[in-house]
Amino acid sequence: MRIRLVLIVGLLVLAAAPASARAAQSVSCASPAATVLFWPHGHPAVRGVGFPKIPTPHIEVYAPGAGYPSSNFFLYADAKRSIDPSAGCGSGMVGKTGAVHHPKTAKATKAITCTAATAIAYDIKRSKKGLTIIGHAGADSVFKVEVRPKGSTFTYDRTACRAAAKPK
Repeated sequence: MRIRLVLIVGLLVLAAAPASARAAQSVSCASPAATVLFWPHGHPAVRGVGFPKIPTPHIEVYAPGAGYPSSNFFLYADAKRSIDPSAGCGSGMVGKTGAVHHPKTAKATKAITCTAATAIAYDIKRSKKGLTIIGHAGADSVFKVEVRPKGSTFTYDRTACRAAAKPK
């Protein structure tokens, strides 16, 4: 009887939570650096790194290094609101973060490596428009990506992030 009561109370709490809370998740891969591949229009097959054609706007996040091997993969998120974190990453609570300091915004394909003082977590929020991914170290936002079917943007801290090699 007690287990049923706990289960019912838990379901009521979940039902009472705002939709935005249920539609959010946080992923942490215990790395203070990440390379974000921003594909606002998707991409053709990229044979040099073994990427298949993906026409949907999306981001891929990797540990910085030589190339983009699957062993460096952290996260995939797309405009269809699909999220695929690496099995090696953990999950957590979505944190409160501030705006991106020293912002620079991109609307075209980019490869950007960002580095923070502590591990970067990725807060992902779903909406009817797509996804918002905020990369942050504590309360400091390093980047914010809006992945949409049309009009995706990638805003990053130009003092914490730099251009990386695009996959070829």
